[in-house]
Amino acid sequence: MVIFVIKNIRKSKNISLYRLSKSTGITRSYLRDLENNKKTILP
Repeated sequence: MVIFVIKNIRKSKNISLYRLSKSTGITRSYLRDLENNKKTILP
């Protein structure tokens, strides 16, 4: 899944969920759920 690639890149660049949330406008809770495979990406 794409989200696992995003998580790996985020971690390798030492970017927090908070920082990613602020730069994308996506809530931290939604990003966390995506990374933990609890939510799906909407089209």
